[in-house]
Amino acid sequence: MLEGLGAATFEHTSLIVDEDRHLRLVYYALRDEQDTPAFHAWLREGSSESA
Repeated sequence: MLEGLGAATFEHTSLIVDEDRHLRLVYYALRDEQDTPAFHAWLREGSSESA
């Protein structure tokens, strides 16, 4: 749940960079149908709070 937006659905992709050292990259992306102006406003608000 995203505060102020409700539930969000993400897609993810995993990449194993170095199996011996257990290095993995996981990339999460918001599903296209949920990529709305409200979501972008939520991102901007979060960015300004962490600055």
